[in-house]
Amino acid sequence: YRFMNGTPNIPGLYAARPGLQIVSEVGIKAIRENSVRQTRLLAEGAERRGWKTNCASDPARRGGTVAFDFEHGFEVAQALIERDVLVDYRPKAGVRVSPHFYNTDGDIERFFEIADEVLSTEAFRKHEGKRTLVT
Repeated sequence: YRFMNGTPNIPGLYAARPGLQIVSEVGIKAIRENSVRQTRLLAEGAERRGWKTNCASDPARRGGTVAFDFEHGFEVAQALIERDVLVDYRPKAGVRVSPHFYNTDGDIERFFEIADEVLSTEAFRKHEGKRTLVT
């Protein structure tokens, strides 16, 4: 009966403590305010470029992720990752960018600079035919 409900991941709990301490120091309110501001920067940058996004426009309803619906989303995500821009791809959502409190506005600018380059040069094409379901 000792293992009936599973054994708690005690080492995992110890490993999570420093992260929880950082979040406590920064504060949930400050983290949310930064998230709202940086996801707004992402949505506005996409709008200026004519890119379609899959996220709520109302900041009160928007989570911490902005998904960019590129025609070659998987391939674009791979080209970004190859350039050390860590994004995620999901079918029917797109290339997902999820800034957090440790990201700077410079990181947002860098995302756009590199995404613009990947799209304008079609650097994503080298990843055609290598699709997996997710990144």
